[in-house]
Amino acid sequence: MNETEELITLNHAWEATIRGDYELALNLYDSISSASLLDLGSINNKGILFLCIQDYANAIAMFHKAFNHPMGKICTHPMIGVTYWCMGEPELAVNSWTHEISRRHSKEVKHTDEAGGVEIPLLLFWSASVLNNQKVRKFATEELRSRSKTAQYRASPWFGPLSEYVVGNLSDEKIQGTLDANPRTSSEPSHKVQFYFYRALRHYVNNDYEEYLANLRFCTSDYYTYSRAISRPEYHLARIWDSSSFVPHHAGIG
Repeated sequence: MNETEELITLNHAWEATIRGDYELALNLYDSISSASLLDLGSINNKGILFLCIQDYANAIAMFHKAFNHPMGKICTHPMIGVTYWCMGEPELAVNSWTHEISRRHSKEVKHTDEAGGVEIPLLLFWSASVLNNQKVRKFATEELRSRSKTAQYRASPWFGPLSEYVVGNLSDEKIQGTLDANPRTSSEPSHKVQFYFYRALRHYVNNDYEEYLANLRFCTSDYYTYSRAISRPEYHLARIWDSSSFVPHHAGIG
């Protein structure tokens, strides 16, 4: 198989993953030698496939491979923490996300989300809320607030408002309006999954069990399962954050 054929095969593997044809996707990846899997995006995509089929050992191996990739050195890697969480290792997940924030502070990370790096603090805020860890939640909140002072954050059409919503500065109606008002955000499945995921979090910490579950179900509905939303950390966390993990909290958000 030449280089062009391998690129076509990798694209077909990702398309099969999005369609939910996981067996075909695995076969396509298996047809390419591991030594040829050099593109950072394809490495992450293969890790996402393993997450989809709940093969966490192979998923974590792929995401560590992405971390050690030459281009991976300047990017953030939220999926490592996601996989640890799915493996039932929340402490390792929190440590991973905290490490990602320290990498950004050290200037090692050059590429972040459109708001200047709120994706990881948002995940850390979520985990702290679920674990009822006030120390980590305070740290995540401070990280989000420090980003809010930047022009990049204020110009962000989605991640900035989403962060404001998560820390309690925007109402459900306001964040819904922000999502719907922008054609780019309203038509993007990944953004909708984030919206439902963090709205589930708000209802979770405010002890609204029914709304919490309703929003979680939106996250993992077929519409998002067979879309690019599977590339979002929140989609995979929503799959395992179900009624069995619901523990009433009393320190609500906004």
